[in-house]
Amino acid sequence: MLCIDGGMRPVIRFIGALLLPLLLSLGGCDTADSPEQRIREMIEAGELAVESGSTTDVMALISNDYRDDKGRGRDQLLQLLGVYFYGHRSIHLLVQVQAIELTGEGRAKATVYAAMAGRPVSDVKSLLALHADLYRFDLNLQELEGAWLVTSSRWRQANPEDFLE
Repeated sequence: MLCIDGGMRPVIRFIGALLLPLLLSLGGCDTADSPEQRIREMIEAGELAVESGSTTDVMALISNDYRDDKGRGRDQLLQLLGVYFYGHRSIHLLVQVQAIELTGEGRAKATVYAAMAGRPVSDVKSLLALHADLYRFDLNLQELEGAWLVTSSRWRQANPEDFLE
C-alpha cells in the first residue's frame, strides 16, 4: 500500500471521496439547475472516474489552483493518482454527505464521509465486514466557467459510527 507523509493512509484515497456523489444524504428538493444539484452531478462524475481509474476524468474536476491542507497542489495530486490507480485495480466507494453549504457567489463547502474498499460496498453494514477505509473530507468548491471544481480539501480518518448519523 502506498503510504505518504510518515505512515499516513494512502493520500490519494481522499481523491475518491472528494469526488463522490453527494446523493445519499441530501434531499431531492433541489431543482435540476441548482448549485447543490450541479455539485452532486460533479461528484457523481468523480466517483465514476475514480472507480474506473481515469486520472484524466478525475483531474478535470480539480481546479488548476488546487491546494490541500498539506500544501500539495494539482501536479502532486496527479502523480499520486497515477501511482494509486496503478496499485489498486479495483476501487469501490460508498459515501454519505453530512452537508453542502453555499458560502458565497460560486463558492461552496461540503463535508463528506467516504468508505473505500477493493470490493463493492453495498451498504453501511458491509463496511465492517469488508474492512473498508473510512474518511471524512472537508472540501472547498468553486464554480469556474460554469463547472464546479474542487479548490482545496482536508481529510482525516472517520469511524463507522460517522456513517450511522
